[in-house]
Amino acid sequence: MRLFYVKTNHRRGAFVENIYMEKVEAGHAGRIMEIDPEVLYQWRSLVPTYVERLTRIRGLHMKNIKAKSANAVYELKGDIRLNPAFVEIENVTVDSVSDFIGRITNVDSVFVNNITVLKQPSKK
Repeated sequence: MRLFYVKTNHRRGAFVENIYMEKVEAGHAGRIMEIDPEVLYQWRSLVPTYVERLTRIRGLHMKNIKAKSANAVYELKGDIRLNPAFVEIENVTVDSVSDFIGRITNVDSVFVNNITVLKQPSKK
């Protein structure tokens, strides 16, 4: 349900760097772009984490994207100990967004330019 999704957890380590997505048209997406560095699903409480290995996330680029609908355009979440950095979201058009345009938590150097939403969520 996400068009561009970077997910990891504190057990994996390694890196996600220099990913480019350009000129994509889509129907519905939960999120157009999402970063989540702590995805463990049901394992979170079942299996203890003995060693933490944070994943370095940097250099994500999304340009010239069109979608019919989305719950949100972007949700970028980072870990305070190793923030994702250098995220670029440019020229994104979504006909309808139901929840929110964007949220950013613990991410460095985010560049958002020219986001067009034709039907925005109502303010509650």
